Parts: sequence; structure tokens; C-alpha cells
Amino acid sequence: GTDASSFQNQTVTNNTPAPASVTVRDATVNGNQLVVAFNASNDLDLTAITGNPGFAVTGANNSPITVSSVRVNPDKTVTLTLARAVTNGETVKVSYTDAAGDGASGTVIQDSAGTDASSFQNQAVTNNTPAPAPVTVKGATVNGNQLVVAFNASNDLDLTAITGNPGFTVASTTAGSAAITVSSVR
Repeated sequence: GTDASSFQNQTVTNNTPAPASVTVRDATVNGNQLVVAFNASNDLDLTAITGNPGFAVTGANNSPITVSSVRVNPDKTVTLTLARAVTNGETVKVSYTDAAGDGASGTVIQDSAGTDASSFQNQAVTNNTPAPAPVTVKGATVNGNQLVVAFNASNDLDLTAITGNPGFTVASTTAGSAAITVSSVR
């Protein structure tokens, strides 16, 4: 056969397609856990993130909510742990700013091929935080002039001092009993 001639400095056209971008798909929050889902051709880089790689979260009245930690998950999501729980019905938004240029693994959100996630601003977050359970009366006992009312509550009752009577009415079931006045609540 005939050998090919030697050549140097031959121009080559690179037809490799650009990597698909990594973009936000949606976001949800429940309490203090905010999950951002990404569209990515490859899995996200699971290298541990140190600190906050560029997320900002706002709550009611656009007040900032501190991001305490960030964890990249194998299902193309990122979980942000917030410094405070979001309340039921609170409007929440999340933003992400990619560091300038390609960031090192562990400092930005990127896929396993090294393609950084695109920056996004004010992504609406679906708030799945449940409404607090209603506070109901569990029972009551009387000892002399002290009436103790016990409540079923998923959280502690507010221990703020109450002045006056906040709306309690006490009645006796004994016929002919005098009206009972509530003089203080604590």
C-alpha cells in the first residue's frame, strides 16, 4: 500500500457538542429543609460542599433566611438547611449565583462532567410546610380557687405573661351558683 504523507499543523474542526447546561427545575421547602432540583444530563458532583456556594433564600417580606449548610444528593437535587423553619403559607424564593468561571469541585454546584449550574434569581419555592396542629383543651381540674386547664399542643405554649383575662369564662354546673370571675391567668 501507499503510505500517507507526513503533515504538521493541520487545522482540525472540533465537532464535539457543548455540554448541556445544568439548570434549576424547581424547589420545595418543608420546615427548615429547602430542596432545589436541577435539570442535568449527568449526575451532580457529590463532592462535599463546604459552606454556602452561592445560595440566597428570602422569606416573608423578602427578608433573608440564612443557609446553614448545603448537601448535594444523588437524585440531582441539593438540600439547603435553613437557619430557621419556614412557616406554613410563607412565600419563599431561592437564588443561586455561580462563582465566576469554572469552580473547583466542592465549591460550586456542578455536574459530574464539571459543568457548573447556571445562576438563577428569585426561583419560586413550593412551600410544603404543614399548618401547625390546632391547640385544643385536653382537660381541666379545680382545687379551691385554682382552675388548671391542660392543652393538647404540638409545640410549647407561649409563656409570655398574660395581663388580665384573655377571654376565659368559667361557670359552675351547680344550680344557683354565683357567677365565677377569672381574676388572673398564668
